[in-house]
Amino acid sequence: ADTPLLRRERGWSPLDEAAAGDEVEVVSVFERDRQLLEFLNQLDIHPGARLQVVSRNYDDTITFRRTASGREAQLGVAVAKKVWVTVAVPAALVP
Repeated sequence: ADTPLLRRERGWSPLDEAAAGDEVEVVSVFERDRQLLEFLNQLDIHPGARLQVVSRNYDDTITFRRTASGREAQLGVAVAKKVWVTVAVPAALVP
């Protein structure tokens, strides 16, 4: 079974642990709630999506920008905990 410990051993972390300014790539969304998955899909959050964390806010939300579209949105920390990310490789270094 895929556990949080195994994900961390792969270098993944939940989005809620990312700091302002971090650029990350979504590697997985661990959620079975269809409505939540549809909500994330509307925000264009899915494996392969690149996000830049704009700010961690006082109200327990995280503002992020989709790298591809420049679109900003917010997620609550409870939802961000279900989105696993890895540090994005700068586009200039991708072969």
